[in-house]
Amino acid sequence: MLNEYLHEGTDEDYLLQMLDDYEADILICGHTHKPYSRTFSGDKFVINVGSAGKPKHGNPNAVYALIDVTDTVSVQFKQVPYDYAFTARAIEESSLPDEFAELIRKGSHHPLG
Repeated sequence: MLNEYLHEGTDEDYLLQMLDDYEADILICGHTHKPYSRTFSGDKFVINVGSAGKPKHGNPNAVYALIDVTDTVSVQFKQVPYDYAFTARAIEESSLPDEFAELIRKGSHHPLG
Protein backbone atom coordinates (compact mmCIF):
# COMPACT_ATOMS: atom_id res chain seq x y z
CA MET A 1 0.00 0.00 0.00
CA LEU A 2 3.03 2.25 -0.01
CA ASN A 3 2.30 3.59 -3.49
CA GLU A 4 -1.48 3.50 -3.37
CA TYR A 5 -3.34 6.65 -4.38
CA LEU A 6 -5.99 7.47 -1.79
CA HIS A 7 -8.00 10.19 -3.50
CA GLU A 8 -10.65 12.26 -1.78
CA GLY A 9 -13.27 10.20 -3.60
CA THR A 10 -11.85 6.81 -2.57
CA ASP A 11 -14.64 4.49 -1.46
CA GLU A 12 -15.60 5.03 2.19
CA ASP A 13 -15.95 1.33 2.94
CA TYR A 14 -12.46 0.69 1.58
CA LEU A 15 -10.94 3.43 3.76
CA LEU A 16 -12.81 2.24 6.85
CA GLN A 17 -11.59 -1.31 6.22
CA MET A 18 -8.04 -0.02 5.90
CA LEU A 19 -8.34 1.86 9.19
CA ASP A 20 -9.77 -1.27 10.81
CA ASP A 21 -7.03 -3.52 9.38
CA TYR A 22 -4.37 -1.30 10.92
CA GLU A 23 -6.35 -0.70 14.13
CA ALA A 24 -6.02 3.04 13.48
CA ASP A 25 -8.31 6.00 13.99
CA ILE A 26 -6.27 8.34 11.78
CA LEU A 27 -4.65 7.63 8.44
CA ILE A 28 -2.31 10.33 7.15
CA CYS A 29 -1.32 10.01 3.51
CA GLY A 30 0.11 11.88 0.57
CA HIS A 31 1.05 10.70 -2.90
CA THR A 32 -1.87 12.40 -4.68
CA HIS A 33 -0.49 15.87 -3.87
CA LYS A 34 -4.05 17.08 -3.25
CA PRO A 35 -4.87 18.05 0.33
CA TYR A 36 -8.10 16.83 1.92
CA SER A 37 -9.56 15.64 5.18
CA ARG A 38 -12.40 13.14 5.52
CA THR A 39 -14.16 12.16 8.73
CA PHE A 40 -16.14 8.97 9.22
CA SER A 41 -18.51 8.30 12.11
CA GLY A 42 -17.05 11.31 13.92
CA ASP A 43 -13.96 9.46 15.12
CA LYS A 44 -12.15 8.06 12.06
CA PHE A 45 -10.05 10.31 9.84
CA VAL A 46 -8.21 10.14 6.52
CA ILE A 47 -6.00 13.16 5.92
CA ASN A 48 -3.96 13.89 2.80
CA VAL A 49 -1.33 16.43 3.78
CA GLY A 50 -0.80 18.08 0.38
CA SER A 51 2.44 18.78 -1.42
CA ALA A 52 5.46 20.91 -0.79
CA GLY A 53 7.12 20.37 -4.14
CA LYS A 54 4.65 19.35 -6.82
CA PRO A 55 1.26 20.81 -5.99
CA LYS A 56 -1.81 19.54 -7.83
CA HIS A 57 -4.47 21.65 -6.14
CA GLY A 58 -4.76 24.35 -8.77
CA ASN A 59 -2.15 26.92 -7.71
CA PRO A 60 1.63 26.80 -7.34
CA ASN A 61 1.78 27.33 -3.56
CA ALA A 62 3.08 24.56 -1.35
CA VAL A 63 0.48 23.14 1.03
CA TYR A 64 0.91 21.40 4.33
CA ALA A 65 -1.48 20.15 6.98
CA LEU A 66 -1.49 21.30 10.58
CA ILE A 67 -3.11 18.48 12.52
CA ASP A 68 -4.16 18.98 16.13
CA VAL A 69 -4.96 15.79 18.02
CA THR A 70 -6.26 16.59 21.47
CA ASP A 71 -9.76 15.77 22.67
CA THR A 72 -10.79 16.05 19.03
CA VAL A 73 -8.98 16.04 15.72
CA SER A 74 -8.79 19.24 13.71
CA VAL A 75 -7.02 19.83 10.41
CA GLN A 76 -5.96 23.12 8.88
CA PHE A 77 -4.35 23.36 5.48
CA LYS A 78 -1.74 26.09 5.16
CA GLN A 79 -0.52 27.45 1.84
CA VAL A 80 3.00 28.76 1.56
CA PRO A 81 4.18 30.76 -1.43
CA TYR A 82 7.62 29.92 -2.75
CA ASP A 83 9.71 30.87 -5.76
CA TYR A 84 8.06 28.42 -8.14
CA ALA A 85 9.24 30.49 -11.12
CA PHE A 86 12.84 29.70 -10.14
CA THR A 87 11.98 26.00 -9.90
CA ALA A 88 10.21 26.07 -13.28
CA ARG A 89 13.19 27.78 -14.94
CA ALA A 90 15.55 25.19 -13.42
CA ILE A 91 13.39 22.43 -14.89
CA GLU A 92 13.45 24.09 -18.32
CA GLU A 93 17.24 24.36 -18.14
CA SER A 94 17.55 20.69 -17.25
CA SER A 95 16.98 17.59 -19.33
CA LEU A 96 13.47 17.19 -17.87
CA PRO A 97 10.50 17.79 -20.19
CA ASP A 98 9.41 21.46 -20.29
CA GLU A 99 5.82 20.49 -19.49
CA PHE A 100 7.00 19.67 -15.94
CA ALA A 101 7.78 23.38 -15.54
CA GLU A 102 4.22 24.26 -16.52
CA LEU A 103 2.89 21.81 -13.94
CA ILE A 104 4.86 23.66 -11.27
CA ARG A 105 3.69 27.07 -12.49
CA LYS A 106 0.01 26.10 -12.50
CA GLY A 107 -0.06 23.77 -9.51
CA SER A 108 -1.81 21.26 -11.72
CA HIS A 109 -1.35 17.60 -12.49
CA HIS A 110 -1.87 18.26 -16.17
CA PRO A 111 -0.19 21.00 -18.25
CA LEU A 112 -3.55 22.15 -19.58
CA GLY A 113 -4.97 22.75 -16.12
